[in-house]
Amino acid sequence: MPITGNAGNIKVATVLLSYFTEWSLNTSVSVANTTAFGGSGWEDQTPTIKKWSGSAKGSYDHTSHGATIALMGTVVAVEFQVDGTHKWAGNAILDSVQPKATSTSIIELSLNFSGTGALTYS
Repeated sequence: MPITGNAGNIKVATVLLSYFTEWSLNTSVSVANTTAFGGSGWEDQTPTIKKWSGSAKGSYDHTSHGATIALMGTVVAVEFQVDGTHKWAGNAILDSVQPKATSTSIIELSLNFSGTGALTYS
C-alpha cells in the first residue's frame, strides 16, 4: 500500500527539524569489472562498496536550525523518518548547510549529507 509523505520527518543528531518539507536518499553500490580471459563474450561485474547520501529541505526556523551550521563537517546521526514507526537511519557527515532568502518568499534551508557506514531501515 502506498504511503503518503506527510507523516515524514528528519532528525539530525537529537533535533527533530521542524518546518522541513522534503528529504531524499540516494543509495548505490560500486561494481568492479571481473571479466576473465576466455569468458562468454559478456562482461562480468562484481558488487564492491555500498554508499549513501541524503538531503533535506524546508523552511528556516532559527530556534531549531540555528545550530545546524555548527555541525557542518562533523559526523551526526541522521534519521529519515517515513512515519512514526519506520525510518532509514545512519551516521553521516553534514556536507553543506544552504540557507536561501528571496524577497518574495520565506527563507529556505537545504542540508546535504554523505553517509559514513551502513544505512539501516527499521
